[in-house]
Amino acid sequence: MMLADAVGHLLPSWVAGATPVGSVNGHTDSSLLIAEGDESDRSVAQYRPDVAVVLNADDDHPETFAGTGDVVGTLTDFAVGAKALVVCADDAGARKVTSRVRSHGGVQVVTFGETAGADVRLLSAEPSQKGSAVTVLDLDGTRVSWTVRTPGRPAVLASLAAYTAGRVLGERPESLAAGLSGFRGVRRRMQLVGERRGVRVVDSFAHHPTAIAADITTARELAGGRVIVAFEPCGSTRVRVLGARMGVALAAADEVVLLPVRDAVPSSASLASRGAMEEAAVGAGARVRQVGGLAEAADVVAALAAPGDVVLTMGVGEVAGLGALLLAPADRPLTFV
Repeated sequence: MMLADAVGHLLPSWVAGATPVGSVNGHTDSSLLIAEGDESDRSVAQYRPDVAVVLNADDDHPETFAGTGDVVGTLTDFAVGAKALVVCADDAGARKVTSRVRSHGGVQVVTFGETAGADVRLLSAEPSQKGSAVTVLDLDGTRVSWTVRTPGRPAVLASLAAYTAGRVLGERPESLAAGLSGFRGVRRRMQLVGERRGVRVVDSFAHHPTAIAADITTARELAGGRVIVAFEPCGSTRVRVLGARMGVALAAADEVVLLPVRDAVPSSASLASRGAMEEAAVGAGARVRQVGGLAEAADVVAALAAPGDVVLTMGVGEVAGLGALLLAPADRPLTFV
């Protein structure tokens, strides 16, 4: 989606799984198509793009993959079908994809990231309450800057991916920088939902340990006070395999409110327990409160939060609606202390 805005002057067609702020998740205009692939069911390996972009390869989707190596294999199958691969030099899994693609031959590889030697190298990302001011060393050795309007390092790296892909497509640095600076962000990707009585509510789609840790780190940069996370685990297989690691990641928050496990796909198997997640979080120093649902979560969070705090609503399911409850009008029962 960032890439679609970066090359907006080309009037691209595009389709994505998530939804940009103030827009929709697909648009048809020209023969240039920008598509967000999904590796969760391995279907991305069937794509044959001119330019493939890989930001990371991690042990996600345990219901489909047998670990990081399996994910790397699928993303390699995706990348070797392209004419060019734009890939992050900072991520260990992505580097394995790069190595395999290079050994395969026939694909132009262009890297981006903070790592020394990256083709498009991040020189600085100055954070603010509204995002980051980014400066990179371009392919031609010049410095290029733009603004990322979503806070956090993941958004910065996503902008580098979009910029690098645009350069591979032959677009001018200044045009790409202008397009990226105008991108308003993605719904549920560290999206500021609102503020009430000095408490900021931010919504996050994070549901993997790596993403959970990254978004809590970002929330910490935004907070004048504490970080309170309301997390809804999704997927019993995911919770059974990754639950303890999720708990450790959640422990970076000051307070954790843990909603019930939700299965997005109905199954005859029993729901996974939150027990291992809570135990790991407590063992890592977290204060955890289990709740029975959204309404109870709203009551607990509202009682905890104080001016200066950031409330991070996090997960895949109904937790996305928690912000609306917390930011209800003053005549409603929920009030921050």
